Amino acid sequence: MRIPGRYESMDGLRGLAAFIVVIFHFFAVYLPDLIPNERPGTLWVAYSPLAVLYNGRFYVWVFFVLSGFVVSNSAAKRKFPVVVNLVTRYLRLGLPVLASTLFAWLLLRMFPDTVHQMMLAGPHAFLTMSYNHNEPSFLAAVWHGLFGVFKTGLSLFNNPLWTMRIELIGSFGIYLIYGLTNGRLRLAVLILLGVALLFVHQNYLGFVFGALLRESIVADRLDRRWGWPALLIGALIGGEMLGWSDQGWLPVPSGLRHGESISIVLTTGAFLIVYATITLRWLGAFLESTVPRFIGKISFGLYLVHTPLLFTVFGQMYLAHVPLPVLLISFLATSVGLGYLFTLLIDGPTLHLIKYAQEKYGGLTNRTGMLEPTVQ
Repeated sequence: MRIPGRYESMDGLRGLAAFIVVIFHFFAVYLPDLIPNERPGTLWVAYSPLAVLYNGRFYVWVFFVLSGFVVSNSAAKRKFPVVVNLVTRYLRLGLPVLASTLFAWLLLRMFPDTVHQMMLAGPHAFLTMSYNHNEPSFLAAVWHGLFGVFKTGLSLFNNPLWTMRIELIGSFGIYLIYGLTNGRLRLAVLILLGVALLFVHQNYLGFVFGALLRESIVADRLDRRWGWPALLIGALIGGEMLGWSDQGWLPVPSGLRHGESISIVLTTGAFLIVYATITLRWLGAFLESTVPRFIGKISFGLYLVHTPLLFTVFGQMYLAHVPLPVLLISFLATSVGLGYLFTLLIDGPTLHLIKYAQEKYGGLTNRTGMLEPTVQ
């Protein structure tokens, strides 16, 4: 079975996930009582399944499963050598990441004292995840955006960039597997890799889960009867913040509730949400509607630009005692607007550049008899 080059519902799910991550980070900075590891004495809602409505940590794992699904679908159709796919994937992530790092650097230079003032007003963990009076030079920011964040998996310029290292390595693994194997061997390698990751680095499991989901669709072996149970269980897992499973809502073994081991639980929940998106027609139809698809289209830009605003422009508004509802609405509108501009000015041109390079490479190798041009 051939699956479409693009699932519109996946775009909508990515948009929903990105929007929830944005809200989550707003709460982490300005309403830390809603986040268990930001402030002691967290409000009760954080320990209930309702936390799925704003638990950004969970939706990061949804991103990873989506990436595994989308990248494997792309890799299966490409006829370029593996090294070409790896280079274009790095450019796909690296150029927007560089732009977002420089955007954050500029804001931090314009508002150098904001983080310090906010910490005096009410210190909590998330505020320590940004530079505070010690921003590096412009060249250091360039190096960090191009290489540093992918090497360390950390960024004090723009905290959400920690996911980019996982995105790069995870997608590299998928391109290598799909470029070097096929058929039953590919399936066996994916399964063995998934088992190995249980003992090595569980954060990458989402890529394997997404690729296996794609393979089950291609083989026409996806059982579509369990959409509702998958949605309900996935949503229940999605409400898992640090410690709420201790309240007895979900029988999660104690060894899987904290630390990296919780990645197994979160990846499973994310997989169930993606599975439900594919199998439940009403859910897929909702995610294919105009607003989710629009947010999905700009989701990468939205993800990359929103957090620096919290530590600078909107931090000053917070210190000026702008009411939180006004602050939230203004922040969401500004983030979406800048995400749209980022898509037009950075993300879109990056995709066009990669497509142009692929076309040139395909035409060149076709003339030498090496490769038929194929652009995805």
